[in-house]
Amino acid sequence: MDKLAVLLATHESGIELLLKRALGRNFSQLTLIAATSEEDFYRQLQKSGLDAVVLDGTAPWLKVPVLVSTVRTTLADCPLVLLTTPNREAEAVQSLRLGLDIYILETPGYMVRLESAILGLLSRSRSRAQSARLERRLNGLLQSISVGVFRTTADGEILEANPAFLQMLGFQSLLEAQGVRFHELFVSREDHVKLLAQMRQHGHAQRLELQLRRMDGETIWVRLSQTLGSSRNGQMLIDGLIEDISQFKQTQQKLDESVARFDMAAKGAVEGFWDWDLRTGNMDFSGRWKEILGYNEMEIGNGAHEWFGRVHPDDREALQAAIDIHVEGRSPVVAYEHRLKHKDGSYIWVACRGLAFRSPDGTAIRLTGTLVDITDRKTGEEQIRHDAAVDGLTGLPNRFLFLDRLQAALERSKRDSAYGFTVLLLDLDRFQFINDSLGHIAGDELLVAVAKRLKGCLRTDDVLARLGGDEFGILAEHVRGSHDSEGFALRIQGEFKEAFNVSGHEVYATCSTGIASSDHGYESHEQILRDADTALNKAKSRGRARHEIFDASMHDRAVQLLQTENDLRKALERRELRIHYQPIVSMVSGKIAGFEALLRWQHPKRGLVLPEEFIPVAEETGLIVPIAKWVLAESCRQTSAWQSSFPSASPITVSVNLSSRNLAQPDLIEQVNRALFQAGLQSGSLGIEITEGTIVENSEAAIAVLSSLRALNVRVQIDDFGTGYSSLSYLHQFPIDALKIDRSFISGIGRSSQNMEIVRTIVALAKNLGLVVVAEGVETAEEADLLRGIQCDFAQGFYFHGPVEPNAAAVLLGRERGSPN
Repeated sequence: MDKLAVLLATHESGIELLLKRALGRNFSQLTLIAATSEEDFYRQLQKSGLDAVVLDGTAPWLKVPVLVSTVRTTLADCPLVLLTTPNREAEAVQSLRLGLDIYILETPGYMVRLESAILGLLSRSRSRAQSARLERRLNGLLQSISVGVFRTTADGEILEANPAFLQMLGFQSLLEAQGVRFHELFVSREDHVKLLAQMRQHGHAQRLELQLRRMDGETIWVRLSQTLGSSRNGQMLIDGLIEDISQFKQTQQKLDESVARFDMAAKGAVEGFWDWDLRTGNMDFSGRWKEILGYNEMEIGNGAHEWFGRVHPDDREALQAAIDIHVEGRSPVVAYEHRLKHKDGSYIWVACRGLAFRSPDGTAIRLTGTLVDITDRKTGEEQIRHDAAVDGLTGLPNRFLFLDRLQAALERSKRDSAYGFTVLLLDLDRFQFINDSLGHIAGDELLVAVAKRLKGCLRTDDVLARLGGDEFGILAEHVRGSHDSEGFALRIQGEFKEAFNVSGHEVYATCSTGIASSDHGYESHEQILRDADTALNKAKSRGRARHEIFDASMHDRAVQLLQTENDLRKALERRELRIHYQPIVSMVSGKIAGFEALLRWQHPKRGLVLPEEFIPVAEETGLIVPIAKWVLAESCRQTSAWQSSFPSASPITVSVNLSSRNLAQPDLIEQVNRALFQAGLQSGSLGIEITEGTIVENSEAAIAVLSSLRALNVRVQIDDFGTGYSSLSYLHQFPIDALKIDRSFISGIGRSSQNMEIVRTIVALAKNLGLVVVAEGVETAEEADLLRGIQCDFAQGFYFHGPVEPNAAAVLLGRERGSPN
């Protein structure tokens, strides 16, 4: 392919670059027009020469249903593709009914599927264009054939006619014929009456044989067919054909085969030509007909078996039925698409069209028609159907096909009590980390490898599908009950014991599995998927490589979490969130050096809710983003107020906790800048606390963000240091200022020499690296003295003071720094 013009409606350049790279492999002359606003899109849509339109459904300005309807109105046949996210799939499905050709979910591998969908739709569009060109060739043919073709008004006034019609009736030009009423040329008035009766009764008249008077006075016999055509300016039109059958009438024995062939040319497209004498059984084929099947002129005989003997066995009965119906006069033409065996042994798709020529008593005595190779069109259509039901990356059934099979299994279980099945939802653990570490191509390779390994361990009746992203679904038939389901899950997890070879790396992957069985008496596939997903979420909450079988208590827990989510959304609106501040004390001066901002929720019914009860929900739903933004701004404002009230050479500082989701926000640095500016707080007074896990799992992104924070002079602190990760290996790599030793090491250092040595080592290491050390969870004077003895810089814990409200924190500051200004 060489030339392509695509209109892309989007709001980001990333998708434009990816799409240009993908399509550029197939088109040497690619024009990709990116519209980034509704006004720009409508302006570009009016330009000519567009081959395809792609809508990025994530663009905030893009109203998908409206734009789909507009594109379909403006460019009826232009391929139209929607790129969207899984949570907007319902909108995409609705758009299919408005004229959208296909939608692609923005999950791993989506650009490959998008490229495949565009190429498939272009193939289909170009097949339609080819059909249009064939129609134009037919119109040209009408100007050269000997069959008269004409159009009149409802009262018979001639409007259009081809040269054969004009010549047949002795007109010198079309201008001479226009204005003449066709029925005035009838020799017999009875023929006109008969014609009108058929037109009134059926809307058409077929193969009436009558005499017409030429302009020079001579009479000729013609076979006339007429039909009511489309209206023009509110006027009904009549389309007609006349054949000169004067010689046929004179001989009454022999048909004019050339007229029949020309009649065929007027009815169908001229490709491969065939002519079947039903009286003798002989069938003639044109050179093109033979060429379509790969044969030369001398390799095909003149018997009907040359055609029907090559028809695919599955198509023979239907083809014969189509011919019989037409021969019996119950259809206007033979029109059937079927497969024919090519000389090379393969089957090709062809479209057959034919028309019967009848004797005066209506008996079909000859069939003549065309044969067109439509293999490319059929291949394109099949590809589109395949893409709609199959995951483009793994080749597995996609969500659409999986749901279809699941619904069928559910209906069967309702009819047959002995039949049962189990649904397993699998989610790869730490897939995002692998994807980010080794790249998206490696991530795709892992998905393909997982699909292959899972498929190899399933039975032929089981259905394995990729539901999106790194989630797979299995429909295991004849597996029911917790015992069988658990055994099946363990077999699946056993497939992950060996490493996967991904881009030259050995990668060990595990999966979490949620299981739901048909034994629960589900009414719809949505219900069983909901419960399997609930079980999956519980499995993931327990760690990696876990599986859970759904029970009713999980649903109750899910409802509770949903209620927590709803309440939390309202909490943002109703300002129910509070910040408590825990003092951070200097181990040198013993005075408060700053505070750690700790989030609380003042629930109207449940009272004060601690973060461990609602932060996981906020993380999962994305509410953590606006919550953290508010905590950051409010903490800066409060700290600035304390600095004004209690001025000192060592200004009060504040530390704010951010999660991995916050760290991934593209505007995080802008948020920090805005919070500092609006509060009037110096950047050195703000510390950002991030856990070890957040840094290790998102190392590349973390380095970039932390470097930007350091550039602002914002302090970066590692929270819960020493818990679960290879801490020492990355300390020198990341731009950090301080370590916060986890409370699990501080607790009991007076009683445990091992804990004491660990803390001493961490402090010494931090000092050597130029880092500040903060000890968390100090609860006794002995622990404080020991920390001071090993030169720990700062500490916090209930020994000094627990988290307090802002007013109480101000009282603590007043005791140390005097009355506020």
